[in-house]
Formats: sequence, structure tokens, C-alpha cells
Amino acid sequence: MALPPLRSLSCISKGKNVKNVPINVPVKDRRKKIIAVIAKDSYVSATKLAEKFGVTEKTIRRDLQLLKQQNLITRVGANKNGYWKVN
Repeated sequence: MALPPLRSLSCISKGKNVKNVPINVPVKDRRKKIIAVIAKDSYVSATKLAEKFGVTEKTIRRDLQLLKQQNLITRVGANKNGYWKVN
């Protein structure tokens, strides 16, 4: 008996069952959407982004770090009170 193919990975985060990165959806699409959300709301948090995209905060933080390394976004001010700037 063969098992059906996996569609997404799941993980437990802070006591909630959160779907992690879907296997068949390109990560680039999520990162483009993150940039669009930041352009509309520069004070958006990683927690809110994780809820919006249905992934863990760790996944969002990795995406944000990569976007910063690619110089597509910048964090202005402190982590707690700062905001995001799209370059």
C-alpha cells in the first residue's frame, strides 16, 4: 500500500498546530508577498506575518534575514519599536 504524497509540512509552535512551508509553493512568492505587506504596513511584526502566511515565526525570520541580506528591506530603529523600510 503506497502512501499519498506529502502536500505540506506541519509543526507545533507555541502549542498551536501551524502549517509550515508548503512543499509545492515557491518560497520566492512568499517573500514577494512579505515585501508587499511591509510596503503597506511598515510596523508589521514577524508574529503577524507568520499568522498571515500560515508559517512559523522562525520561517518568517529566515525570510526577513534573507531579504535584508539581499538589501530589499531594512530595519530602522530598535527591534521592538522600529519599523521596516522597503529599499
